[in-house]
Amino acid sequence: MGSLRRARQVFSEELARLGVILDERAALDGLLDEMTDQVGMSRQRLVRSYLRNDTVRQMARRAATEGSLQAASRAVAQDYPEAADWPASVRNYMIDHYAARSGAAILARMFFGEGAGVEELGLFRFRYGHPGSAAEALGSTADGTVAVVSAQHRSLVERGMPLVADGGGGRPEFEWAYELMLAVYRRRTGVDCDRLLWAWADSAMTAAAHCPHLVTAGARELLAGIAEPEAVAVVARVPVERCLFSSHIIWDGLVLRGRFIPTDIEDALCFHAAYGSTRIDDGDRRSVVGDAIVDSWLERFFWASADRSCDVRLQVCVDRIHPEEIIEVVDVDGHRAAPSSWMIDPGVDPRPLTAITPTSNMRLSR
Repeated sequence: MGSLRRARQVFSEELARLGVILDERAALDGLLDEMTDQVGMSRQRLVRSYLRNDTVRQMARRAATEGSLQAASRAVAQDYPEAADWPASVRNYMIDHYAARSGAAILARMFFGEGAGVEELGLFRFRYGHPGSAAEALGSTADGTVAVVSAQHRSLVERGMPLVADGGGGRPEFEWAYELMLAVYRRRTGVDCDRLLWAWADSAMTAAAHCPHLVTAGARELLAGIAEPEAVAVVARVPVERCLFSSHIIWDGLVLRGRFIPTDIEDALCFHAAYGSTRIDDGDRRSVVGDAIVDSWLERFFWASADRSCDVRLQVCVDRIHPEEIIEVVDVDGHRAAPSSWMIDPGVDPRPLTAITPTSNMRLSR
C-alpha cells in the first residue's frame, strides 16, 4: 500500500462502488485504531507493511455493513417506536430485515441498473422489481429444467466429467448445517449423494452469466464475487426434480446463525415469550428451544420454488451437474480486483474436513 493517503483513496473508491455514504475518514481511522490494538504495532508500521489494497477493501465493506445496520436501526426506531420495548433479539430481526432490504436493493441496481429495485414479500423475503422480460429470456421450467449458475474450478470443467462436490473440503464450523441440507435433499428428491453442489438460480446471477444483455455492462464482472481464484461460472439447465431451492438471505442470516425463522415480527415476539430466546446458544440443538428452532427451519426454510422471481439470492443444491446439462462456461477469474460486497464472508476459509464430529441431531420425521 505504501501510504495512508493511498489507503484513504482505496477506501473511498470501494465505498463509492458500494453506493455507501458515511464519514470515510472517521470510519477508516476507527478501523485502523482497532487493528493497531489487535496486532500491537504503530499505525505507521501497519500502513507501511500490511495494509494492502484487498485489506482496505475488506475494511470498507465492513464499514458499509456496520453503517447499514446503524441506518437500519435508526429506521426501525423511527418506523416502530414500540420496538424499544421488544427484546433485543426480536428487535434485531427487524433491524436485520431493513439492512437486508437495503442490500437487496443495492444488488438489484448493480445487476439491473439504477431503475431497478426490490419488492418486499415478507420478513427477510424480497423479489426483484425488474421487468418480466428477463424471466422470459432466461426460460421457464416448463421443460422440467431450471437454469443455475455454479462457481467451479476450471480444471473440473475441462475434464468433461460430471461436476460433483468435494467431500473432503468445506467449512467445519457449518458442517451441522450442511448435514441438515443434505438430509432434506435426500428426502425431498429421493437422490442419494454424499455431498451437495451449491449454485444460484435467481434472475440476477443467471442473467449475468447466461444473458448479459439483460443486465448492466459490468454485471458479469460481479460473478467474481462467487468464485475462488482459477474458477469459472458454470451455467447449466438441471432437472427441477434434482434441485432443492432455498433463500440464501435466510440461510445466512438465520439458519447458519442458529436463529428461529419467524413468519413476522409478532411470531418472533410470541416465540420469545414462550421460550425466552430466539436462537440456539453454544451449538446446543438438543434442548427444548433448539428443537423448536430446528422445527421452524424444517417447516419454513425449504419452501422455495424453482421460480427465480420469488426470491432475491435464490440458491439451489443439486447432487451433480452432468456435462450435457452445461450451457455455457464463463471465465470470471480476470476480475479479482473487484471483490463483491453482496456475498457474505463466513469468516473462515474452506479447508480439509478431518475428524469432524457431527454436532447435530436433526429430526426429519415430520
